[in-house]
Amino acid sequence: MGKYTTFSREEVVARYLETRGFEGDTFDGVNLEGAALPGARFDHVSLTGTNLARSDLSRTLLTESMLYQVSLRGSSLTETSLENVRVVSSDLNEVVLERSYLYKVRFERCSLMNAALRGARILAATFPHTDLYGSVLDGARLVRVDFSDDQRATASLIKATLAGAILIDVNFSHANLEGADFSRARMLSVNFEGANLRGADFRGAAMVNVNLDAADVAGLRLESELQ
Repeated sequence: MGKYTTFSREEVVARYLETRGFEGDTFDGVNLEGAALPGARFDHVSLTGTNLARSDLSRTLLTESMLYQVSLRGSSLTETSLENVRVVSSDLNEVVLERSYLYKVRFERCSLMNAALRGARILAATFPHTDLYGSVLDGARLVRVDFSDDQRATASLIKATLAGAILIDVNFSHANLEGADFSRARMLSVNFEGANLRGADFRGAAMVNVNLDAADVAGLRLESELQ
């Protein structure tokens, strides 16, 4: 267990090269931009004001941890596992989370614009006040995911793509999904109540127990089987 501050980059890298693991550590204002930390393990860590932009964190395991005002802009987290993690007011624009596993992750007031989550498995996650503009979730599997804690804490998924995704028990209530692509998606018990679906693409989607009450569906492209 240690504390790493602004001038601790070399210490962090040395620790990674020695053990690959960080347990109970605190990172405060550490600049790790561009760091290569593939396969690292972070357990019960706290990261505040830490810069991990454009870093290689592929195949990383991050558990029971807190990230606050962290930059992961443009970083690679391919095939990474995040479990019981809270991410607050952080920059994840253009982050790559393809084929990753996200379990009980809470993204709160974060930005994931143009994030790549193709083939990701997302389970019991929440996204209040989070911007996923242009994010790509093609082929992802979302189960018990909430994009709307309430009407005042909705997510934005303008122009996001979820083509071919599997969505089970997902809440998009009052979320902004204008221009989103749900083509060929498979949806079971999905709630779009009060959502903005203007210009969204539902062509080829299979929908069972889908709620569109009070949703704005102007320009919605729909050639699906609705049950």
